[in-house]
Amino acid sequence: MSKKDILHLFNKYYGDRYEAYISSIKSEKKNHFFLVKDDHSKYLIVIGTHGICKDFEGDNLEEIKIDKYELVAKRCYLDHRNLNLLRGIFSCLNPSFCGQRPSFGTGDRLGIATPAHLQAFKNKDFFPILAQQSVREMARTERNWQMVLDDAIWGCFEAGW
Repeated sequence: MSKKDILHLFNKYYGDRYEAYISSIKSEKKNHFFLVKDDHSKYLIVIGTHGICKDFEGDNLEEIKIDKYELVAKRCYLDHRNLNLLRGIFSCLNPSFCGQRPSFGTGDRLGIATPAHLQAFKNKDFFPILAQQSVREMARTERNWQMVLDDAIWGCFEAGW
């Protein structure tokens, strides 16, 4: 299924409750993953086989029949465990080494600006350093290195990076 098809299917059932981040839609085999938001929070949506959906923590929304496949729609939490599962499916979400390439670092004290930072890097010849935060900043915001890294990766996923 194309991104457009997935979005159309999701909006048919849930468009009145959630707004999808279109750029985040990624597919692997019969499984589709993307971020949505409601009035209060962001969530990972998994539309996929029973096998893949059972691994992710969250709430089953319902079963959807697509062609001959019974797929499950699941609303999942943006937590460390679900992110690790997603990183296992999409290796592009794993942190990577910059090497000798030109780079530019950004600081995202609250963990919410990564998608905007990535938009600024679009079509530029810089390697983005996204999970950059000092110990002092982490102490002031009551975050640790894992939270900083996870938020940066969720931001990359949201932006379709």
